[in-house]
Amino acid sequence: MRPAHSLRVLRSRAIRRLDFLARVAAPALSTSGPGPHRTVRGFATIELVNCWHEFARAYYLSCAIRTRNERGAWVLPSLKITSVDQAVDHAVTNQKPWLPRPPSGRWPRRREPAWHDPNVLIRACGDIGVSNMPDILAAFSLPTRVFLDAPVARNFFAHRNHSTSRAASRLSLHYGLAPADHPVELLALVPSGALNPLLLEWIADATEVVHLLCR
Repeated sequence: MRPAHSLRVLRSRAIRRLDFLARVAAPALSTSGPGPHRTVRGFATIELVNCWHEFARAYYLSCAIRTRNERGAWVLPSLKITSVDQAVDHAVTNQKPWLPRPPSGRWPRRREPAWHDPNVLIRACGDIGVSNMPDILAAFSLPTRVFLDAPVARNFFAHRNHSTSRAASRLSLHYGLAPADHPVELLALVPSGALNPLLLEWIADATEVVHLLCR
């Protein structure tokens, strides 16, 4: 996902992807037992985390190089940043000061901060003094665990082992659910007080945060 000079454009890109994931996941969450629906649940979970990671990175870069929010107001940093590479450099050197700067001056993606973590995005935007910091803090005040728990589930699907399986299974404790027989089944359970399966609740919460960040 590329940075944009309009947060409306960035929002549209992210929401289009999240809507697609919700449509793909919904039928797979209503089916039980073995079958391809389990693979679909894993795909949707991995892509949810990937989408959020790419959106958060593009959001920071957009704010760093100047963009407009959905109200048409400029979002500006207090620092003079003239390029994406410079914006990335600020993020890496502020959050990973122990890393030596590469001779080329361009950081490889694997050295960048963990953009899926909201605290990383908050710190990165705060470090460059973006003018919409109140909107960012308000967006992350939404009571949701999606950015904590979806990466745990994602790690299970990407690295299936005893450790990731145990961590994913323990997520049920946060949602008033009995332990699932298998992590993939947890995604289809409806959390206490919710209306939809856990995976759809995660997608809906991520969608709401994207809207709030771009407003």
